[in-house]
Amino acid sequence: RLIIMLGGVTVNILLAFIIYAGILMVWGEKKVPVANLKQGISFNDPVFTSMGFKNGDNIIAVDGKRVDDYTSVLKKLIVVDEHVTIIRDGKEQTLNMPVDLIGQLIEKRKKSETPIMSPRAAANVVQISDSSPAKISGVQKGDIIVKIDSTPIAFYDELNDYTAAKKANDPIVLQVMRRDSLITIATKLNTAGKIGFLPPMFIDDLDSMNLVKYTITKYGFFAAIPAGIKKAGSELQSYIDQFKKILSPKTGAYKGVGGFKAMGSVFSGYQWDWEQFWTITAFFSIVLAFMNLLPIPALDGGHVLFTLGEMITGRKPNEKFLEYAQIAGMIILLALMLYANGNDWFGWGKG
Repeated sequence: RLIIMLGGVTVNILLAFIIYAGILMVWGEKKVPVANLKQGISFNDPVFTSMGFKNGDNIIAVDGKRVDDYTSVLKKLIVVDEHVTIIRDGKEQTLNMPVDLIGQLIEKRKKSETPIMSPRAAANVVQISDSSPAKISGVQKGDIIVKIDSTPIAFYDELNDYTAAKKANDPIVLQVMRRDSLITIATKLNTAGKIGFLPPMFIDDLDSMNLVKYTITKYGFFAAIPAGIKKAGSELQSYIDQFKKILSPKTGAYKGVGGFKAMGSVFSGYQWDWEQFWTITAFFSIVLAFMNLLPIPALDGGHVLFTLGEMITGRKPNEKFLEYAQIAGMIILLALMLYANGNDWFGWGKG
């Protein structure tokens, strides 16, 4: 009975292993060495500024543990317990982090198409809205904005800081570099007070423009199997660390619990990416396995708990007790589902 009860969990874990192994065979293991971020990191959420971060900082350790891969920085940062070590102007500094870092990020976040942090890069126009006044005035995909009004712009975050002090529909003059030619374009901000374009904030964009380079480790069939198991174990540990934060009210992590809308949003983007699709699918499989093992009646974990109790005591639980336990478990699950989906639409952090 115990083996049968654990069947679903086992299938989820095996599926994650297989998908991760396939990803490592087809696309390889991609990493961005922190040491390669010569311009550091751009912190796109003002909450980071309040914690002492500055654009251009490089995060090299979290809670004293070295971080060599930029793609894992955010995962480690949101579960930080005490402090973060950074490189600023060539010198190491330590920043003490608040216990409710996740809660602050959730409460202050606003709807945005850009990540909350990204490798620092120039204001390259990767994508621009057709309805944007800048597009109508002549700004094109591939342009690099080097000046706004009389202010030189070296990085996108400098451009963002400048427009943040302006108002919607304010007139501006842009200087853009287009195929080795400097062009001046008079335009205005959109109704949101922005220029209306996406910069190269995602690693794939930066890699394709040779601004940041992946290190890619390819795996053959037999090497991919243990590597896939290791990858699944690493993702499971990362999820458990986040789950612990949710269970601690002082972290405020519970404010970010989401339902179907949150799950759907992780697949959003301006282009389809099969590697990202399978990576997220494997992660969801791990999450399902872990959640199904929680000792809540009506979940496999609850059934396992009762079966283990029966094996230890030699007595089967009372049928009436099991019936009430199932009802209580269903009530708990429905309440959690209602809270998660309600939080998606009406909860914290809607900005």
